[in-house]
Amino acid sequence: MARKVKPDSGEDPLAAVETFNPKMDLARETAVVADPTISTPVSPLGPPKPAPTVVMPPFANQLQLAEQQVLALKQELEAREAAMRDQERRLYILETAVTQSQQTIQELQKERDIRLALERELAALEVEVRQAQQSAAALEQERLLRLELERKIATLEVRAERADQVAEQLVVERDARIRLEREKATLEVQVQSLHKLDALLTEERQARMNAQSRAASAEAQLARLQGELSQNEGSSSFFSRRRGGNR
Repeated sequence: MARKVKPDSGEDPLAAVETFNPKMDLARETAVVADPTISTPVSPLGPPKPAPTVVMPPFANQLQLAEQQVLALKQELEAREAAMRDQERRLYILETAVTQSQQTIQELQKERDIRLALERELAALEVEVRQAQQSAAALEQERLLRLELERKIATLEVRAERADQVAEQLVVERDARIRLEREKATLEVQVQSLHKLDALLTEERQARMNAQSRAASAEAQLARLQGELSQNEGSSSFFSRRRGGNR
């Protein structure tokens, strides 16, 4: 008889099923519930037909009839055994189907739990992905701001270097300007001194020329006076000689 066994998960459900032995006692307990209202098992060929009332035959005929009845009973018994085996086979198939159905239900429940867990995990991952995308967008914005600040800092550094160079050049130019202003002031003083010296030289030259002119005039006057004096002396000597001759 087939017995209902709860197979462990992962094991063959047919491993613990007892095989059917037709030679075993058919009166023992089976999975088929007996109907107390039925005294004789129902044959798959239908209910037994009542034997017709016949006249008792002779002994040979009775023996042959008995053998036929025994053969008929054996055939009926075999048919009943075949029917019982078929019923037990069906019962086993049903029990196996029920077991498989229960396993399927359990597997479906497990799959449902796994699916729900995966859906929850997927939802959490979607939230994390959205947060990561937002973080990535914020990070990209921060990176762009950092690059912009770095460019501005680099520009300011270049301008600062140029400003330092300009400041150094300005110091050099200022020193050169101060030096040139000092040289200019010195040259202006020298020019003024030269102007004064030139004026003095001009005055001296004019004075010398005036002195030379006066000296020349004086020499001319002196020469003229000397000439006149010589003439006067000659005239005096002439007149003296004439005066002396007249005497």
